[in-house]
Amino acid sequence: MRLKKEYTFDVKLFTTIRVEALNEADARKIVSDNIHGDEANFGAWPNGDPIIAEVCVDDDEMQVIEVDGEAV
Repeated sequence: MRLKKEYTFDVKLFTTIRVEALNEADARKIVSDNIHGDEANFGAWPNGDPIIAEVCVDDDEMQVIEVDGEAV
C-alpha cells in the first residue's frame, strides 16, 4: 500500500526567450511553433530527483519586452 500520493499542479511560470526573426509576427510564430508540450528541467528536488515540467506557450500572454537589446 502506498502512503504517499503524487499531486500534479498547473503552475504559471514566466520566462524570457530570445529569437531572431525578420519581424515580430515571424518571431511569435517561431516560438509558438517550437514550444508545445515539451519537457524542461528546473534543477533537482531535495532528494536529488530532477524537477521535470511540461511547458507550452500561451500566445495571449507573450509580450515583446526588447528588440535588439533595447527595451520596448
